[in-house]
Amino acid sequence: MDQSTPTSQSSDSVTPNISTPFANPEKGESELSLGNRVGNFMKKYKRYLIVFALVIVGLGAWLMMNRVLFSKNNVDFGIEGPSEAVSGELVTYKIHYTNYNNIPLENAAIDVLFPTDTVPLKDDVLVSSSNITLSLGSIEPNASAEKEIKAYVVGDSGAIKNIEARLHFSPQNLSSVVENNANVATTISSVPLPISISAPSSTVSGQPFNMIIGYRNQTQTDLNDMRVVVKYPDGFKYSGADPIPFTTPTTWQFDTISAGDEGKITIGGILSGLPNAPKVFLITVQQKVVTPKGDSYIPIQKTQFDSMIGTSPLTLDVKVNNTDNYTAHLGDSLHYTIVYKNNSQATINGLILSAKLSGAMFDFTSIRSQGFFDSRNNIITWDASSVPAFVNLGPGQEGTVDFDVKLHDKFTGGVSASNSVVKVSSHIETPNIPSGINTSRLFSDDDIVTSITTEPTFSQTVSH
Repeated sequence: MDQSTPTSQSSDSVTPNISTPFANPEKGESELSLGNRVGNFMKKYKRYLIVFALVIVGLGAWLMMNRVLFSKNNVDFGIEGPSEAVSGELVTYKIHYTNYNNIPLENAAIDVLFPTDTVPLKDDVLVSSSNITLSLGSIEPNASAEKEIKAYVVGDSGAIKNIEARLHFSPQNLSSVVENNANVATTISSVPLPISISAPSSTVSGQPFNMIIGYRNQTQTDLNDMRVVVKYPDGFKYSGADPIPFTTPTTWQFDTISAGDEGKITIGGILSGLPNAPKVFLITVQQKVVTPKGDSYIPIQKTQFDSMIGTSPLTLDVKVNNTDNYTAHLGDSLHYTIVYKNNSQATINGLILSAKLSGAMFDFTSIRSQGFFDSRNNIITWDASSVPAFVNLGPGQEGTVDFDVKLHDKFTGGVSASNSVVKVSSHIETPNIPSGINTSRLFSDDDIVTSITTEPTFSQTVSH
């Protein structure tokens, strides 16, 4: 029997590969490199997080530290001044401030707000504005200072004048603006030269108007360089005054008014306006003040007087060719109507009405009227002989007078401003003033001006 002999393995036989994660050298290198990169990134990321956290913590600490370093309550701010003053007195106010914070207060300034009519000074100069600003710059920690401001306080006796001061600044390293406020009140104890006004509270348009301004020095000393200034309303026509004004009809100057002395200013004029229209007179007492920068006058008292224009007891209304604004042509016939009316509750007697014709273009030879025509003065007059109602014109009664006149058919001496218009001025008056009508004269006026054009009318033919 054959014996099997062991088969020897060939020397070139291949040993089988067993797969491992890093069996492939290239693949193993790649995976190791990726792991290193991830590890490195994580290390850097942790460093970034730590830096960011430190910045946040530092910023928070900085903010908290600044909040601790500044508090609005650590800024002491106030203003002091007298509790009473005479109108026109120069008053000194003191403003004090202290920074108890541990940081500077930057861009600091104080705004001082004065009441109306108070006249402040800044750098010895009178300021027209009622507000002034004091720039302080930077207020260092624990710094303290005081500022003085002066002002002429003005007002009626008993008036309370509030002065307000505002300190505004920005704490260092903070963008916000902080403001601290303080105020002080000064009461006007008296007025050195009080004035009184005596005048009609109502009047009739076109009537004489008289005003008396009384004054008295109620101090124990003489008053020097005083003025009384009057601002008249629209419609007031000044006619005279006693004493005579200083330079203009609005200003009276007194070099000295002795202690206890008194006087008056009487002003006369004509006050005109529409019915129910208020007319306001403004009277101001001024005193001279001397400053290093020059002299000036400041107001120490202001008074207002109102007078109402009432309905006139008598009124007139003039029209031409039934209108107020008729435009006339050469050769025109003009028909004028004058309506008169008694607006009072009393009977008015003895009336006389007149109409004055002004203008070279009137043909006075063509006048037709029931009134009497004065050819020397070109005035037509109606009285009780031609208008029976003028004997006694009852309450609310009205009537009309009229007349006709022609215009010349050509301009005399050529066209000019003086002969291109004509005017009629009417006037009604009586010397008898009924009881209950408070006036020195009882009259009324009304005028009408008519333009004359060279433009042809529709009935005229234009020649070429």
